[in-house]
This record gives sequence, structure tokens and C-alpha cells, in this order.
Amino acid sequence: MARCGKKRQSSRASIKPGSLVLQHEEKTKHKAREHWGSRRRSIAHAFDSRWYNVSIGMVIMLNAGFIIYETDLRAAQAEDPAWRRAMSNVFLAIYTMDLVGRISVYRCEFFASRLNILDLIVVLCDLASLGLALVIGDLPSVSLLRVFRLIKLVRCLRVAHLSRELHMMLSGLASAMRAMFWAGVMLLIMLTLWSVVAVEVLHPINLRIAERGDYRDCNRCARAFSSVLDTNLTFLQQLVAGDSWGQVSIPIIEEEPLTAALFVSVLMTINLGLLNLILTAIVDVAQNAREADVERKLLEKK
Repeated sequence: MARCGKKRQSSRASIKPGSLVLQHEEKTKHKAREHWGSRRRSIAHAFDSRWYNVSIGMVIMLNAGFIIYETDLRAAQAEDPAWRRAMSNVFLAIYTMDLVGRISVYRCEFFASRLNILDLIVVLCDLASLGLALVIGDLPSVSLLRVFRLIKLVRCLRVAHLSRELHMMLSGLASAMRAMFWAGVMLLIMLTLWSVVAVEVLHPINLRIAERGDYRDCNRCARAFSSVLDTNLTFLQQLVAGDSWGQVSIPIIEEEPLTAALFVSVLMTINLGLLNLILTAIVDVAQNAREADVERKLLEKK
């Protein structure tokens, strides 16, 4: 009896809360589709089939090529050919029919997917861009209006479903966005704290070096530590981007050797400490997203 009790406890402990949520979502989804008509279920099966996703993926990649071609034409200030605009309207018609078909079949279930909502936003922005082009003519060179064209590249995310590896990478990236945001906030706080110290300690020494004319080939070196903002930019260049660490640091250390302790402390806390902790947190979040995706795939197979 004691062994049976332990087995039950261990089996209960092995069940993750995320798994229970996924099981509930899948059961709810299957129950909802049981009430669908046979025609609606067959159309939904066609939308979910691999050949349809491959076909849409090929259309999306071809459209991405046309968007790149359009961007190059605008950068070269060349004339946009009529056939290119006609093909753009053909792509929009395909996306609109796909969207209307999936909304009419899935209905409320369509809006449960974030990717579907994103696709809806892209198509609406594309239709708005087409409407403005019909009313105004050729869209003027306004950054806000150009965003409508750039948003069309978001459709490439739908191609992720064609490859399990690509889908896992994009899913992990999306899950890690929150961790990356707070990592950026933490990095900015740490850089600002060190920048306040650097302005007080390093700027007078750096000015003395600049007045001697040692920074002849560097226009920015004289003001590298002149303010907290400039110092933040300097540390970002040196520690995060890994660009020209010794261009300003070595002359200051040679002028005042004790400043080496400050540079080493900043290097240890930011580069070796905080950046590695950020990487660990992002990898952990991405791993959790991968495990949740694997559980979802297993439940879909059942």
C-alpha cells in the first residue's frame, strides 16, 4: 500500500501544470469540432494539411522576393513596373481569400491563435495601403506609410510551420522576448551606474590626454567619458559590441595605472557576469518553450 501511494504521488508530481493546460486546450478544441458539419471539417482538414501550408509558404517566399525587388527599386529611385504592381495585387488577393476562408471555417477558433491575428493585421494593413494608393495615387515618401510595406514581410513567419526546427527556433525567440527586454533594462541600469563613476574618475584624465593631442585620428575619443550618455555609448561599444576596447582604455591606464582596477571591474561585471547571466536566462526560457511545444505536438498526435 505504501509503495502504491508513493507511485501515485510520483505520477502526480510528474504531471506539469503546463501539460494539464495543453490537455484541456486540445480536449476543448476536439469537442468543439465534433459539432461541425462534415463539409466544414473536411475544409478545415484541407487548411491544416501539409500540401496547403507548403503552397502558401511558396507564395509567401515568392512575395518576399518581390518585396525585396520593390525595395531595391525605390532605393535606386527607378520606375516601378506595372507588372510588379499587378503581381502585388495578385498576392494580396490570395492572402485575402485564404484569410476569409479560414475565418469562415474556424470562426472563433481562428482568433485563438496569435499567428492568425498577426496575419489578419498584415492583410488589413495591406488592404489599407492599397486603398491609400487608389485614393492618393503613388504613396508619398512618408515613413509611417512605408511601414505598411514592411509589415508584409511578417508573413514569412507562417513558413515556420513547414520546418519543425525553424518553428522551434521562432517559438523560442518569441518566448524569450520578455526575458530579453528585462535583460536590456538590467544592462542599461548597470551601464549607467558604472558610467556615473567613469565620468567622475576617467573624464579628467581623458581630457588631459586629449589636450596633449594623443587622439589625433579619433574624433570621439576626447568626449568618450564626457557625460553619462557618452560613457554608456562607450561601454556599449567596448563591452557589448566588442569594438576597440583599447582605443581609449589603454591610453588612460598608461596615464593613470590605478584606473585599470575600474576598467577591469566594469569588464568583469558587465561582460563576464551580466551578459552570461542574460544568456543563461534566455536559454532557460527558450528551453521551457521548446518543452511546451513538444508536449503540444504529442497531444495533437493523440
